[in-house]
Amino acid sequence: MALAHFQRTFTDLSGNVQSGVYVTVSKESDGSPATLFSDTGGSSARANPFATSLSGYADFFVETGIYRIQATGIDWRYVDIIGQPDEPVDLSDLVIRATSIAEIEAYSAPVGDVFVLNAGGRTGIFDVVAGNFVDELDADTLNGVYIGQADDPTATTKVARRRLDSGFVSPGMYGAVGDDTADDTAAVLACLKSDFPVDWGNQHYRTTAEISPGALTAAINWRSSGAIIKLDTATPQQSVINCEILPGLDHIINGPIFFDANNNAYAGCIFENVSTLAFPDGYANFYAEGLSARNIYRSGTTFSRGDGIFIRGGFKKVILDNPVVENCVMAVGAGIEFVVGVSGISLARGFITDNYPIYARISNPTVRNVRSEDSAYELDQDGIRIFGAPDNPGEMFTSFEVIGGELENCHGRSIKGQMRTGSVRGTTFKRNAGFASRVGLAEVEFQTGEGRVTNIACYYDDYVPSVIVGQIGSSHTMTAGSVSQVDIYTTGSNVPIIPSIVQTLPRSNSFSQKSSAYAINVFGACEQIVTALVPDEDAIFNLYDCYAQEITNAGAVIKASGASPSFNCNMNMSNITNAGAEVLLIEDRISGTIATAIGSQYNCFGFSTSQRRFNSGDPKEEVTKIKNLAGDYVSGGLVSIYSETIANGASFGFPAHGFYGAAVCTLTAGNSSRQSATFSKGPFGTSDLGSGDQVNIASSSSNVSPGSGLWRVWCEAGIDGKTFVENQSGSSRVVTLMMVG
Repeated sequence: MALAHFQRTFTDLSGNVQSGVYVTVSKESDGSPATLFSDTGGSSARANPFATSLSGYADFFVETGIYRIQATGIDWRYVDIIGQPDEPVDLSDLVIRATSIAEIEAYSAPVGDVFVLNAGGRTGIFDVVAGNFVDELDADTLNGVYIGQADDPTATTKVARRRLDSGFVSPGMYGAVGDDTADDTAAVLACLKSDFPVDWGNQHYRTTAEISPGALTAAINWRSSGAIIKLDTATPQQSVINCEILPGLDHIINGPIFFDANNNAYAGCIFENVSTLAFPDGYANFYAEGLSARNIYRSGTTFSRGDGIFIRGGFKKVILDNPVVENCVMAVGAGIEFVVGVSGISLARGFITDNYPIYARISNPTVRNVRSEDSAYELDQDGIRIFGAPDNPGEMFTSFEVIGGELENCHGRSIKGQMRTGSVRGTTFKRNAGFASRVGLAEVEFQTGEGRVTNIACYYDDYVPSVIVGQIGSSHTMTAGSVSQVDIYTTGSNVPIIPSIVQTLPRSNSFSQKSSAYAINVFGACEQIVTALVPDEDAIFNLYDCYAQEITNAGAVIKASGASPSFNCNMNMSNITNAGAEVLLIEDRISGTIATAIGSQYNCFGFSTSQRRFNSGDPKEEVTKIKNLAGDYVSGGLVSIYSETIANGASFGFPAHGFYGAAVCTLTAGNSSRQSATFSKGPFGTSDLGSGDQVNIASSSSNVSPGSGLWRVWCEAGIDGKTFVENQSGSSRVVTLMMVG
């Protein structure tokens, strides 16, 4: 079998020998690999592809035919192999070389010709292809991909089209220099408007205006290996980049990529789905890895934003992995109270539509320094804000997760959620700067719905939040929330006392779930571990396995959150230790709409006698606790025994007791019958049933102190009225009061 012999010395455009490059030979007829041989008789097969020699030489034997020969930087089409000369062949003999877009535009090349453009970042290979490309060329104003020619400048029948690596374009193809000096604004904008996937590379792009391509007509598909887009302008802009994205698509950013506002923009990057279509058609998916923004400055009120990363509208999922936001700062007077401030990462409901994110996950976030330059201004300076469905009947169930990461010096709240439920786990919180008061807002706050917080660590140096985990609203119809495995460390000579570790609305008694907080360790001082806001019905809260270096007020505080009359909180407490001076275990029946604590306590240390309706798990306590003889949540059948030290000249109000506030009471104020009394109480006052001469009981029609006697007793009006005992004996005494009713 006689075979044709092909031999070449492969060189580049400059004539340099190409050694060790792989050569692939295929048939033009069907694109299949050609069968190559090392000898003219075809007895020894040759690999395909194969590498050139050190001198760039390559040869093979093959059947006579038309072939395509490809190598690095080489794509020879329709090569007729019949037998070729041995002289070296320069690639320039097979392509049209150009050094500018203008040179290609001035040329009239037939379909099938190839341009090799050598022009810095715009370098590439352009094939002259047939077809009507009028719209594509018209949209590609900087000729990143499409170039018209002298004989067809509008591309009605042909165009020079760039070969794209994996289909991606780069800002450099549109003329961006990427040296942090040249103005790359127009090139970056043209690149984003091309509808091609974008490879940002690792260049530093300097822009002089907001990059706002308007409504994109394709899904975002970006990749970056550390690119920085920095805004450099004397006129404040709304953002560094602002993209209006399509519904119904998956938008993907694989970073890291950094948007640097350079203190010249109100926001770093904005991605907004403005579709008004209902779910699912009007909703998109958004995923970003390594999306970062920094040096945001809300200098005034010209624009409505103040966010590092801002994502708004209808989304089935928003997933941010490893986002980084640093330095979101608001000028004095730039905040609009309860409307606009600054935040690191913000996911929000639509502005012109009610669509919203349904599920959000933010993994390993880094958010630092979110603040106002006015340290007395204490509104809207949040690290992460996640807003889901509005609190209306019939809305979809929404949820969020924040996993890991670190939030530092978010002067307001570090995490603020307005979804039906949320989860924060494995996150670290730090503060060493903040408001002038040194007390910020909640570290984590569930403003609507409920959530779970677990395995978090908090480090505070001279600045603290008002509460570590807070909840300010709930429908009380969802799964109970919990706080667990929280370690808090406070240091500094001026560090304030943390007002509360957990503030929550406990689970309503009509549901089987119970809200809980456990495994909380406070290495510092707090006023109380839990503030439980009792809703408009009886509630349950479990608190256990907690330690505090110092509690200054009470282990737990029970308050009413509703406007209805008194309700109870079944507060079950066990294994609670206060290493500081003794304080009350629980404080309840606070003025206003009152709530009462009942429940149990076991193995609680560092607390003084509780005057509350508590069952004790330890019968050797120094004081007998209240026991409900008729069962939980029953108004009658109660026997309560209280003990309280009352200083001379002071009075103490014992809690209301009994059905409709009525009870028979026995008072012991000293060691003789002269300091004891038996009386009845009710909503209209007290009645003496037999008292020692040193105890004066107010008349049944009076709700004020009788004004005389060493011991004076009276009752507030109403079924929730307290029973007061005043000490005028001349010394501090321990008073015991038993109520039956």
